[in-house]
Amino acid sequence: MKKVGFLVVGSFLVGSWAVGQWAVGSGAVGSGAVGSEAVGQWGGFESAVGSEAVRQWAVGSEGVGVLDTGRIQRHLHTLPTPCRDFTTDKLQNVYVVDKNNRVHKYGPDGREQFHFNNNTRGTLQYIDPTDPFNLLLFYPELQVVATLDRTMNETAVLELFTAGIFNATAIGLATDNNIWVYDQAAFRLKKVGQNGEVLIQSDNLSSLLDAPPIATQLLANNNIVYLNCPGQGVYVFDNFGQFHQLLPYPDVVSLQLQDGKLVLYSDHRVRAYNPETLQEQVLRGDINSDVQVRYQGNRVYEKEADDLVRVFSRTP
Repeated sequence: MKKVGFLVVGSFLVGSWAVGQWAVGSGAVGSGAVGSEAVGQWGGFESAVGSEAVRQWAVGSEGVGVLDTGRIQRHLHTLPTPCRDFTTDKLQNVYVVDKNNRVHKYGPDGREQFHFNNNTRGTLQYIDPTDPFNLLLFYPELQVVATLDRTMNETAVLELFTAGIFNATAIGLATDNNIWVYDQAAFRLKKVGQNGEVLIQSDNLSSLLDAPPIATQLLANNNIVYLNCPGQGVYVFDNFGQFHQLLPYPDVVSLQLQDGKLVLYSDHRVRAYNPETLQEQVLRGDINSDVQVRYQGNRVYEKEADDLVRVFSRTP
């Protein structure tokens, strides 16, 4: 089959509900709950129920609360694969990237279902799990985006140079199943089609803004595109690539979209921001920098110093 730009080697299954991305550099406090005897700590409080390890939310001395104050995190399982990064989807599947660049998919029960490996494209930097049936994988060294189906089989490959893009720093799945790309060299947000055609692009942001975005992550949700730029904030665009505003969150390392809210992960805390009400809520304010955290529904995922991902439930 001839490869022109976006090589389709399988069919697409399109999801409509966007959820977040990598939670890089965020973390939780306390030690990992490992095995039946482990008891996690949270803000100085300890709790255990029988042989099950649990963690209890606590309110800090400065009144920094948690979204689920008074709830308990129960240790469900620990994924066996040491990893350098991980993410989750709306179905509570976990995607673990090991140190050999292989992606392991674990189901909600903690069992490995499928895996994917391609070491010909350089380091896998980013996975967009917005649609669990159509994952995006980004390899920045060769400027390649690959898509996988739910069984982790490769369905398409987009070489960004076919769209005239040579320095993309952030990509994300559009709601129409095309791909949003931030072209750092041109300072433009672009929507790229399956054949490599640029369908939509923003104005040159270096002339429009005092400080053009230096982006590391992109999320699309309905008619809004969020461009995360650590040290600057979160740039907000509409579905036509038009810039609207800059959210003042320069400390945010990574974003996640969940239930219409932005989950903001920084080095020291996790917050939820509601774009409709403009209200912010602190989820956690006591983060250790060596722990990576991600929220997904009624679960919390933590990667600790041993590079293993532990899964906890949040129960009323």
